[in-house]
Amino acid sequence: MDDMDKTIASLKSWRERNPLRVWRTSKDLSQGDVAALLGLSWQCVRDYERGGYSPTSFDAVTSVAKLLGRSSETLQRQWRQWLGERPGARAS
Repeated sequence: MDDMDKTIASLKSWRERNPLRVWRTSKDLSQGDVAALLGLSWQCVRDYERGGYSPTSFDAVTSVAKLLGRSSETLQRQWRQWLGERPGARAS
């Protein structure tokens, strides 16, 4: 396995640990299903799961946290931890 393959595998593994994705897959739901529950587009859910965007508005954080059965504070802490584990992320 060359360096590029390792990087891709590492990024894929990281994405699979996204809090929203872990919950969604445990419930056997599609990104479209979750999008409908949250009133978002499936593309937004995809971007959340990929780490391209994070739920940041009060309404988004509250909605995602409620769906996952967590407090907003817990979700934000878990999300920040997950983002900090991104391959190549700088330690803070």
